[in-house]
Amino acid sequence: MKRRKFVRLILLVILIGLSSCIERYDPGASGDDFVPKLAIDGIINNENEIQEIIISQSSSPENPEFSPLSGCVIQVGDSNGHTFPFFEVVNNTGHYQGRISRSNFVAGTGFRLEISTPEGKQYSSKSEELRPCPAVGPVYYELKSNPTTDPNVMEDGLQFYLDFTTEKPIYWDEK
Repeated sequence: MKRRKFVRLILLVILIGLSSCIERYDPGASGDDFVPKLAIDGIINNENEIQEIIISQSSSPENPEFSPLSGCVIQVGDSNGHTFPFFEVVNNTGHYQGRISRSNFVAGTGFRLEISTPEGKQYSSKSEELRPCPAVGPVYYELKSNPTTDPNVMEDGLQFYLDFTTEKPIYWDEK
């Protein structure tokens, strides 16, 4: 009796496994009906006076590629009325650079991005406020063993952590 229940259970598991096939994802925008969207990549920070913004267009899922967009007019404005123009880098299509002096990075200042494409489309971001750095609490570490490309070899190291509190979320850029 137990053997019969076990066999039924195994058959049930096999049937469920066969009926739950993975379906191919179709985003619905491929071939001739694909319309590229504007893609903007950039971070404004006070680490460097020279800032970079990369403007490109999305590509179809069937033919993924980087499609830089040349000829845009880009400026960053702040809440104090300053505007900072960005210019396309020579021999680096789609890469735009501008200078924002470190003296303009004052906590509480808002920054916004404005873009005009060669087709005449206008884009403007909402203003993002530069917030003060939060006070750092305890800094501590843990010994970690991480896998390597060889499944039989682990790499020992230290993982450092720090604690702080802030009123709004902070987004990290790990470069």
